[in-house]
Amino acid sequence: MRPINLRGFRVLAVALTILAGTVCVGAAAAEGPPRFAVGYGPASDVTLLLLQLEPQIATHFGKSYAVDFTEFRGSDARFTAFISGALDAATGSANALLTAASKGIDFAIVASVSKETTRGFSTQYMVRGESDIRTVADLKGKIIGIDSRRSSTELWARIAVARAGLNPDRDVEFAVVGFPAQATALQSAKIDLGVFPQPFAALVNDRGEFRTLFRAKDAVPEDEELQLLLFNRGTLA
Repeated sequence: MRPINLRGFRVLAVALTILAGTVCVGAAAAEGPPRFAVGYGPASDVTLLLLQLEPQIATHFGKSYAVDFTEFRGSDARFTAFISGALDAATGSANALLTAASKGIDFAIVASVSKETTRGFSTQYMVRGESDIRTVADLKGKIIGIDSRRSSTELWARIAVARAGLNPDRDVEFAVVGFPAQATALQSAKIDLGVFPQPFAALVNDRGEFRTLFRAKDAVPEDEELQLLLFNRGTLA
């Protein structure tokens, strides 16, 4: 197992510390450190999980700022909570944030949490080992599992399907399934293709029940931001 790269964690911790300093300007010391409600996802947000498990790694955590973490299935659920004001900040995939911004949702991106890159692991789209699906073109009439609508997992799948000569709006069906449930849904044939970021890919690869049909970087070969940390502008005011 590769050692954890703490670069993204340090960037995130520094960003939170700077934001805390901005938010608490003029606040009385007796009020304590500013507290942020932050929503995150079950995959690709390892830096936030590490902050919860090993808070001592962050010099200012619990001192200059405090965080209430809430895990959400996907970007769509986090955005609903974010828009309603239940969250001060949230993580979201870059593609989901582009969609949100295009619809007029206002937010400020303050840090990159993780990337999807050709230089390391790339999110895997997998079928059952005994499946007769051998190429992406074989997905016609099949069900593809994604973690949320208008997410990176849907975008990558749509691009792969279109490149195989299929129409992603007519020839396949998309089903929203949380990452922790993708393996079970695939095993039980509720979906024909599942999507597995880390750490879920490592778990199913160890079992050897599924095989990879394609990866995210087969659809979009360029390196791209995967998860970003966004804040409500009102929190930063």
